[in-house]
Amino acid sequence: MIIIGLTGGIASGKSSVSKELSRLGIAVHDADLVSRQVVAKGSDGLKEIVKVFGEQFLTQEGELNRPMMAQLVFNDQDARSKLNHIVHAAVREDRDKFLQAHQNDKIVVLDVPLLIETGLYKEVDKVWLVVVSEAEQIKRAMLRDNFTEEQVKARIKAQLPFEEKAMHADLIIDNSGKLEDTIAFVHQELAKLLGE
Repeated sequence: MIIIGLTGGIASGKSSVSKELSRLGIAVHDADLVSRQVVAKGSDGLKEIVKVFGEQFLTQEGELNRPMMAQLVFNDQDARSKLNHIVHAAVREDRDKFLQAHQNDKIVVLDVPLLIETGLYKEVDKVWLVVVSEAEQIKRAMLRDNFTEEQVKARIKAQLPFEEKAMHADLIIDNSGKLEDTIAFVHQELAKLLGE
């Protein structure tokens, strides 16, 4: 089994690459999706967050107040570390189950925004990094998420710069052009891997 660690920055197009790999029948573990599930209403993860950060981080419906939490963690390194510790432990457990379930697959993908930052890149066979310029990231994230430029910049600043991530990458996927070009490149690289 070849484990591809797929990563990128905010609005780099990592999700588009991940969706395409999934469409091709490759099992993908989406750490972002799982990290939302592990802090869902009534979850142990959410109870832990309330214990650490307080009930003010809950909405009236008893769910995590994401905008309020984001505001805190993207401007406070200590709070971000505490939140990551809670979420990453639950995601790791889910990822281990995923790898066990797909141990006979030729290729699996771990789609992890913080693959490099968390050191998980050391546990995969190939690191695929999706990159775009910072100007493009800001433009895309503002369009997609309705963020202000300052909100996007805070998120970019909270992540390792692409240059540092690139030092750990086996493959850099430049997603600055047309999506179909990116997809064609991914198909080509996948074919190489399967041919190894």
